[in-house]
Order: sequence, then structure tokens, then C-alpha cells
Amino acid sequence: MAAAALETAVHCPSASAERAAPWLASLLRLWSAISGLWTTALISTVPIAPARALDLGTSGERNEETIASRERLRDYDNVKRYGAERVGDRDRHLYQPDGIRAGNFLFLPSIGTALVFNDNVLLTNQNRQADWRAEITPGLRVVSQLPRHSFDLSLGGRIVEYNEHEELNQANAFVKAGAALHFDHAHTLSMSVLSRLDHTDQLDPFSPTFSRYLVPFRENRASIGLTRDAGRLYGTISATFDSFDFDDARTASGQRISQDAADMRTASVELRTGYRFSPGYEAIVKVRGLRQLNQGDAVIDRDAYGWEVLAGLHGEASPLLRWRLLGGYGVREFDQANLDAARSVLAEAEIQWLPTQSMTVTAMARRAITGGLDLDAA
Repeated sequence: MAAAALETAVHCPSASAERAAPWLASLLRLWSAISGLWTTALISTVPIAPARALDLGTSGERNEETIASRERLRDYDNVKRYGAERVGDRDRHLYQPDGIRAGNFLFLPSIGTALVFNDNVLLTNQNRQADWRAEITPGLRVVSQLPRHSFDLSLGGRIVEYNEHEELNQANAFVKAGAALHFDHAHTLSMSVLSRLDHTDQLDPFSPTFSRYLVPFRENRASIGLTRDAGRLYGTISATFDSFDFDDARTASGQRISQDAADMRTASVELRTGYRFSPGYEAIVKVRGLRQLNQGDAVIDRDAYGWEVLAGLHGEASPLLRWRLLGGYGVREFDQANLDAARSVLAEAEIQWLPTQSMTVTAMARRAITGGLDLDAA
């Protein structure tokens, strides 16, 4: 399968909004064809005063870092003074968009367009069919400039219209927010929420093969954590709640088939602690317990309890080459008596290389029990 795309984007988030009307889709195709010939970026020429609270970044996940740990990295690990730091750790305020300021908040609107050609839209080995699609991704990000708090709110959408295969059209939307309260140097209370409307991908293992149309689903997630920093020792306790709800699938004849069997609820509690032996080495331990509710169909009920334990080291082969390696074990015990428990060795590995001051290369590998739809941000 090959795909070619012409795109213009200014800080484009992923996800979607409401179904575009036919006239809007036509307008989008025309706009995409024109805008695909040029690319533009907004780069600020006016510096934004840095906030004293820690930057949340762009991921929308919880910011668990304390002010004390950031100061320790600057003083204790003095290689940072000589430029051996990740691009993500650098002060990038000079290169941020100007945005629209309102008091202590900065509003960053964005829009992206794309015109994409796909030579195998149905993802089949035989009888391949090609098509063009137009995409538009509006978005709005609101970030705080507060002294002891950080707040990051993102809203966005992704509207996709195919020229011929209307069954693949989709309109998605999301809202996510992350916040952190640094109520002293050693404690950070962090939280994040996510709500999104999306559609199953044709290659998703839980996407029904009989459905002519992509199946809409809704995900809602909330997470809260407390981090305590005590010198070389630190720890975070957190709780996360996640839910997936699937709409009915539709066949080519228009028949609707319930997908309630795929609906899932997950609640988990995690304790993570670490000890810094030196600037180059750190021991890490993670313990996680969870409850998974997935009613399944008339044959299989995947309600389960689970636990996971991982331990390992984070180190630096040199200031420019860092690594992290953890191993452990995980179990899912199902309520249904005739279902065998899922047991597996778990592993997490990461290597990070800083070839230049303006480039960071990261590679990660992970073995985990996902429990069907029990997907996490890692």
C-alpha cells in the first residue's frame, strides 16, 4: 500500500469534530489541493516570559515532575550545564507561537489540511481500490502562565471525506486537559482527563470484519497522582479510570449489530518509586493493580483482576547516551472459572541518544498484558 500526501499544518492535534456537509467536503478538497502546494509555520519573534511552574509539554499526560527534581538535575547533574540535555528539556519559549493572551492564559488556535491519495483504501490483497481523501484538523490549545500551577487544555477534531468510498468517511473530536499543582518544592499533585469520539481502524483486532462502515467509539479517561521528592528518593502514587463504549456496527444491508461485548471499564492504582544512586544511575520499582470489566458475549466474560510488578535501572553510558531497562511479571485472573489466567513476563526498554544539541533520538520496546482494550499511553 502506498500513500502520498500534500499537507499544510500549524500545530495540528489529532482527533475530530462533526460530519462535514457535502458542499464543505468539496470546498475542503479544493482548499487542500491549493494549500498542499505550500507549507507555513508560525514562529514567535517576541519572547514569552517563562512561567515558574513546570511546562506540561504537548502530550496532555500528567506532569509528575517536582520543582526540586528539576533543580537537582541542573545542579547535581552538571553535564546539563554543557548542553547534554534532551531537546524536550530545553527552554523553547523563544520559538513558541505568539498566540492570543488573556490574563494568565495563552490561546493557540490551529488548523491543518491534507489531500491524501491511497492506492489500497480497503486494505486487501486482491481487488485493490484507490481513492483520494480530504482532511481538515481544527484545534485550540490553552496553556497557563501561572506561578505555582500549570494547566493545558486542548480541543480538536479531524474530519475525513473520501471521494468515492463514503463508508470510510469519519468525523472525530477530542478534548483533553492536564494540570499540575506544585504546592511546594517537593510535592506535585497532577491530573489529566481525556474524552474523545473516534472510529475503529480497519486493522484494529476488535474492529468487526462484517461491518461496511467504521464503528464509532467513545473513550473517557481520568487520572490523578501525587509525587513526593525526598532527596535522592522519590515516589508517585496514582489512580486511573478508563472506559471504552462502542456504537453498533452496520452491515452493507443496513442491519445494525450491537458491539456492547467490546465495551470495557478499567480502574487501576500504581505505585512507582525510584532512588538516584548518582547522576548516572537510578533504581526504579513499579507496582500496579487493576480491575477490568468487560462483559463480553454470551460465551466469554472477561471481567478480571490483575497485578504487575516491574523493577530495573536507568543509567547513562555517557552524558549523550542514556538507557532504561525494567523487567517483571504480570497476571490477569478472570472471574469466569473456565478461563485460564493470563500470565506473562513484562519488560520495558528505552535508549536515548543526543547526537546534536538540536536532535534527540529515542527508541523503546515494551512487552505487556493489554487485556484486549486495556491500552495505556505508554
